[in-house]
Amino acid sequence: MLKLDQSKLKKFLNNTLLFLAPVLVIYLGAVIVLITQHGFSWDLFVPSTLTQGAMVLYLLNVSVDYLKKLKSQTV
Repeated sequence: MLKLDQSKLKKFLNNTLLFLAPVLVIYLGAVIVLITQHGFSWDLFVPSTLTQGAMVLYLLNVSVDYLKKLKSQTV
């Protein structure tokens, strides 16, 4: 089964938030720089290629963390 017990789930959710912090810093930093350079525009909130790459790495990290916790639970 693909469910985690309560303690593993809590650790997984904490790690998910921890992994999200760098992505938010990259995204907000990029938006701040673009607003400073070009002035405010809603188009500047579209994630850059760097931010999209960070988002992909975030999803990979979360997936690997989940699978590690799932594996350690079944052993």
